[in-house]
Amino acid sequence: MWFELNKSTPRFQHYYKLRKYCESNNRSPKSVLDDMINNKLTLPDLAPLLEPYGDLVKKLTSLSKLNLHNLIDELLPNNNLDYTSLRRIAKDALTKDIGLKELYDEIKKEIKEPKILDDNFVKVMTLHKSKGLSSKVVIVTECVEGEIPYTANSIANESIEESRRLFYVALTRCTDTLILSYPATHTGMRRTKPPPEDNKARKSRFLDELGPAAPDPKSGIEWQASGYT
Repeated sequence: MWFELNKSTPRFQHYYKLRKYCESNNRSPKSVLDDMINNKLTLPDLAPLLEPYGDLVKKLTSLSKLNLHNLIDELLPNNNLDYTSLRRIAKDALTKDIGLKELYDEIKKEIKEPKILDDNFVKVMTLHKSKGLSSKVVIVTECVEGEIPYTANSIANESIEESRRLFYVALTRCTDTLILSYPATHTGMRRTKPPPEDNKARKSRFLDELGPAAPDPKSGIEWQASGYT
């Protein structure tokens, strides 16, 4: 990303060659570029990468001299609305006596496992991000083949098993009410290959694995008429 940032001439082909060189010689891109900058190695095909890499080294060197508060201000400026949430997480983490590694870990944890504030707070998330969380009501949508599990193309049995484990994680997040839903049709989205001619959705195979204690399914109209029970 850095090599392409604000550059008028594409660099991705040069980086691809760098990758291939590193794979063939069991080296890291950084070590190869460092040797090239220090005239210890000459690889003409990679020369266009030296200027942007030199800029990156200078940028990292200047950032390394900042304390954590100034580092956050530099990377996540207060006047940029795109960084508001990330800046808040970083600033909150600095209320603790932590170093750079701990700051990174705190930010990563908050992003992966966001805190649900109260019972009136609705959080929309992927199945992956639901791990470690709980809520009184959990709604799992798109319980169809092609989504849960993703089967647009043939996938290995271990991928199906991983999808099954992920589905189980989602089911066990609720403390009171669990709602599993799937649409009547499934057009314009990922689905089984080949798609059914009538565009009818095929419910996830995992729904048939819920066991005899699972309640009978209801249509959307029936569910509304029942008062959402």
